[in-house]
Amino acid sequence: MNIRTILLVTSFVAVTALEACDKVDVVFQNESADADPNITYLENTQIALSTFKLDSFKTSGNSTFMVGTHNDTNFAKITASSYAEIVIPAENPLPGQNIEFDSIVMVLKPTGNYYGDTTLPFKLSVHRVIQKIDNEDTTNNTFYYPMAFPYEIDELGSTTTYVKPTRKKEVTIRLADELGIDWLKKMKEQNTIFSNQENFRAYFPGVVIRSDSMSNNALYYFNSDDSTVLIRLYYRLRTTQTTSKYLNFRFRSEKQYNNIVYNKTNTPFKIFRQYKREIYESAQMNNRAYISNNMPSYAKITFPNLVSLKEAHPYIRILKAELQIHPAPGTFQYPYSLPDSLVVAISNSDNLFSSNLQNSDGSLQTGNLTVDKLNGAEPTYTFDITSYINTVLSEGVFSTKALFLGSSESSGDQASKRLIINDQIISSSGIKLKLYVLGL
Repeated sequence: MNIRTILLVTSFVAVTALEACDKVDVVFQNESADADPNITYLENTQIALSTFKLDSFKTSGNSTFMVGTHNDTNFAKITASSYAEIVIPAENPLPGQNIEFDSIVMVLKPTGNYYGDTTLPFKLSVHRVIQKIDNEDTTNNTFYYPMAFPYEIDELGSTTTYVKPTRKKEVTIRLADELGIDWLKKMKEQNTIFSNQENFRAYFPGVVIRSDSMSNNALYYFNSDDSTVLIRLYYRLRTTQTTSKYLNFRFRSEKQYNNIVYNKTNTPFKIFRQYKREIYESAQMNNRAYISNNMPSYAKITFPNLVSLKEAHPYIRILKAELQIHPAPGTFQYPYSLPDSLVVAISNSDNLFSSNLQNSDGSLQTGNLTVDKLNGAEPTYTFDITSYINTVLSEGVFSTKALFLGSSESSGDQASKRLIINDQIISSSGIKLKLYVLGL
């Protein structure tokens, strides 16, 4: 089950569309349609679109720091900050040593993913969390939207810089000297705070990395500089000579998660209520369906006139059914990215996901995205839904199946991908079902 959770959705009224029939030459297993005049091509099958949005979703478990703000007028103004528990070094080399504090820094490395305008300066700030990063059930380390913890308003450190995500150039945040001096002193004195992780997290529960939501217009994705190292404490060791040293402080991957805030004002998503699982027809959302792994949201797809086709021609059989999806023009240029691949889930009679569309070899169908930049052709996702269509036809009026289309990048805290689809009222090519039918 690739789309994040089991979905419970309501049915909806189909939008108006046209149906047309034409005899065409189609090759199936090296045989032309000319050899069988009963093969008919249907191009304008009615398709109903809706947009579904989750009420809550997991934002932990990926060891990725999602930080920033971006105002996407098609979805929402999204602001993200990242929480993490800091882990003390496995060994303490400082007792009995002649040492002197140098500096303490946080080091973040861009993953290469971003969402928004990367040409503007970006402000990052680090704050001390004042409560342990725990769920009510302390054994549960899965954190969900919209979980947040209180933190100190005063910054431990901040920086304003230009992030170069594709270059993956490190971003360094100088933290307060007082913090580093305090940690260094306590470790040298073998203070019990640094004797074990539980004592340390009671003293210093963690950090939250935030951005300036007033001036920034981008979300960036970071991981740590080296494995799970997040903070480096630099000091000088004085013996017969002075040597520069440092201590690495990791973060607990199971206690790292992202907090995301949405402002849907003046966007198509304004009709969705906060923290509610809801679905709306395309007619209620500018005649479009919206897919985002950041909201997250999905497109629900049904074919209202299929049953009437079967009723009119009881003995037809679908030889091939191909679903083509074209992104709405003008919605996928910089600074936005289309999903590299999509996943289609099939809902069962209770509108719960029962399976995903697969190829004949059992592998997952992902849309086979084609992008022809040279000739300027529209990007196209294509799915073979022959088996699904035949199943719906065999179930007839009793079928409650539907398709749910979503990004295969199921986690929005690793990358932001979005897709907007025009319904058939706006465009006949936004989403199209090509049927090759035997028996009409």
